Amino acid sequence: MAFTLSFSSLFQPKLNAHPSYFMTRIDFYIIPQNQPEQVSLFACKLIEKIYRSGHKIMVKVDDKDTAEALDKQLWEYKPESFIPHKILDNSSEASPDTSILISYDSLGNDYEVLVNLSSEVPLEFTRFERVTQIASQYEPQRLSSREHYKFYKDRGYPLHNHDLRK
Repeated sequence: MAFTLSFSSLFQPKLNAHPSYFMTRIDFYIIPQNQPEQVSLFACKLIEKIYRSGHKIMVKVDDKDTAEALDKQLWEYKPESFIPHKILDNSSEASPDTSILISYDSLGNDYEVLVNLSSEVPLEFTRFERVTQIASQYEPQRLSSREHYKFYKDRGYPLHNHDLRK
């Protein structure tokens, strides 16, 4: 199934940092795909759009294998595109010059957007201006997304749903 991604109104270039009293905005992207590979491809497109809008991005994944697979896919998914990124692990440090970090462990500082591809809600999610979650039709990921949605809703975070199944 082909669909067009339109994020123009969702991620605008940043103007000013939010004051310290803001609540993290949570965006759920509900997509029609039901295969993990398709979800990863959508994640690459979303990451690229956020990056092109001028935001620094932290991508949270569950484990090293997933981080390495996403790293490879970001380099290869669009040959004409360049999306500078790095895997953050115990042996590396976050450089302030790195626009996109992929982590399966701790989350770096000074990043505005968290793309959470992890099965858990990271404890540090409140340090980000925005959190994006992808809700696919892939059963394990869909169940995890529902739990994440309930977690954020129960705590009063502003939730924004972007249903791309239509």
